[in-house]
Amino acid sequence: MTPELRLKLTVVLSALMVVLGVALLVETIVLGGGIGYVFGGLLVLAGAGRLYVSLR
Repeated sequence: MTPELRLKLTVVLSALMVVLGVALLVETIVLGGGIGYVFGGLLVLAGAGRLYVSLR
């Protein structure tokens, strides 16, 4: 696997984590709350952190 491909895959998967986290947060808000706030927030933070580190 080339370094360029690895970087592209990391960026794509990190962005997917952010999108899934936001979707989980929205669904939790619509359904009335619960543990989804924690999991959604953690997914967003993890994805954003990976994006930050990989593009730095």
